[in-house]
Formats: sequence, structure tokens, C-alpha cells
Amino acid sequence: MSSILPFQRLPERNGLWGVILPRLGEGERGPLGPAGQIARIDPAAVRFVRVQRVGWRGAGWVLGAGGGLMAALMFAPLMWSFLHAGQRLGPLVAAGMCAILLLPVLAGALTAYRALTLELPPPVVLSRRLRRFYQWRGNKHGWVSVAADTGIAVIHAAAVVTQAGGDMGYRLHVVELDAGSRTICEQIAISEVVGDPDELAQLWDFLCRYLDEAPERLPSVRNADLQGEAAWLARADRYLFSSLVDDEHRLVPGRFNAFRFYFAAVLEYWYLRCGAWIEGKASTPAYPPDLADAMRWDGANPYAREAASPAQQAASRGDLDHFRRRWRIVAVLSTLLYGGIFVGMVAIGWLVFV
Repeated sequence: MSSILPFQRLPERNGLWGVILPRLGEGERGPLGPAGQIARIDPAAVRFVRVQRVGWRGAGWVLGAGGGLMAALMFAPLMWSFLHAGQRLGPLVAAGMCAILLLPVLAGALTAYRALTLELPPPVVLSRRLRRFYQWRGNKHGWVSVAADTGIAVIHAAAVVTQAGGDMGYRLHVVELDAGSRTICEQIAISEVVGDPDELAQLWDFLCRYLDEAPERLPSVRNADLQGEAAWLARADRYLFSSLVDDEHRLVPGRFNAFRFYFAAVLEYWYLRCGAWIEGKASTPAYPPDLADAMRWDGANPYAREAASPAQQAASRGDLDHFRRRWRIVAVLSTLLYGGIFVGMVAIGWLVFV
């Protein structure tokens, strides 16, 4: 599901495309539960989670490096044959055929290189002092921002299709319109893709209250500051498999739920693992000077955060037995799957071309 809305004009009514939420200061405010999608909160700013956005970089590295190496090994016998047949075919023909066979290798290498070296987008930020949302949109657009007081929040709905199947996904955006029209001139994707639109409606209500109300009047924020050797897997449980894994990192009862989890996790394990590795190595662009100043906070943090349960803390460290066992099974199956594809394709290449 793209982080850019697929339309340039904001519809006037809610529909299958999504829902327009009340603006800041409008509408009735009901009771709030613990807020999710928030990585860090203090009186200066809110930083949002970015698990899915990092995972795509891991997918780029795995597919680029693995696919490029697989193509090199597959086509090696054929390139060797062309090089030795240069006198019979002609050097230009032989060199041209080798160059064609090298294209997927070079494409894979370039994809892996860019996935590893491109700057990693920092978390989306809501500055309480500046009352604006900020997002890094790559070198072409740089930092973009939308004013919280005049921006319009929308929940965009779309069918999400992945290797693991299809489902409805929802993402919270805040957009800014041209004066006197419904043409979108700027937009920011605040949240990750979730399966429950009510979660995003509650998140927007929480952010509106964060800007205008005292910290003690807000509910606690779900603990997202997961630290430890296995924190990347704990974050995957919470943000990618939240409908299949409970708060204690146990699979939701039901054979079909277990099948859905293992099917999706086996396909995505190496993407997530490499994404976590890239997250620790890649550089991030600097915040704009005015935003960096507005985000500084050195005092005590009055905002409540749900305390992590013993099971959640153990999962982040990699010490939770059922959590560790489940992900070890996933790691083995994922390695067998992608390793089998790699070896099988290389073997086919050698059987066909030798």
C-alpha cells in the first residue's frame, strides 16, 4: 500500500476509498484507549513507528543481492560458452550476448547497493511547538510538512496484496488543500498500514488532544521502545502480525491463524532481518534546523506509557521461550525456502546450459 494517496483531489464524501476525519477542534471527543503507532512521545514532539518502511529496504537488499548472485551462477556456463565461441560467432556477438546475460546481475547489484546505502527516512514527526507534521520524502522533495491546525486527516482504504495473500489495509494521512479547492497540494502518511480503521481514528483523536490538552488528560501510549537483541522480531509481532499474535507474543488460537502467521512470516523473515541490519547501518537525513530546535526536550516526560510486561521484555531480549521457538521455526523454514529456490535455479541453469 503506497504512502502516497492515489488521487489528487480529496473526495467530498466518505466512501470505499476511505474516511475524512474531523479537523482539529471539530467533532465530539469520546473516551480514548492506549494510543498505538507512536514510537516516542514527549512535550516537544511525537515520533511515529516505521517498521514497514524499513522492511521494504530489507526486501530490496535480499532480492537484489540474492537475485543478482543467483543470475551470475545460473548464466556462468552460458557466458563461458560464448567467450570460448568468440572466434566462431565473432567477438562482437559474443561480447553482446555476455553483456545481455550480465544485465540481471548488474540490476541486482545496483538494487542491493541502493537498498543498503540510500538514506533511511527518519520517523514521521509531529512537532507540538510548531504544530506541524514533518516527513522526509527523498532527495527529490526533501522535508515536507503539513500544518496540524489546517490539515485534513483521512483514513485511506485499499486492498493490500503481498506474497502472503490479500486483505484490506488502512493508513492515516494528513493532507493540505489548495485555497478554495479540494486539490491536494501536500500530504504526509502518518501511520503504518493497519487492519483496523478504528485504531487510526483513535490515533488522530489522540494527536488532536496531544496538541491542546495537558499530558495528564491523555491515556497511556503503548510501549514501542523495544530494546534488545530480538527487538526487531518483537516489533514485527506487534506491528506486522498484530491480528495473529497477542500482547504476550503467543499465536491467537486457531489453526488457520497459525497457518496465516507461518505462511507470511516465512516469506518475510529475511526481508525483516535484513531491514533491521540496514536500519543499524544506514544514515538518516538531518532534521531541518527549526524542527531540530523544536524537538529538544531535556526535562521529565509527563506522558504515560504502558509498562512492558515481563513477557514483552523477555521477547525483546530474545529470552521468551515460546517466542524464540516460534521464530526459530520461521527462520529455518524461510532459509530452506529461499535457499532451495537459489540452489534449484542455479542447478537448472547448469543442467540446461552445460
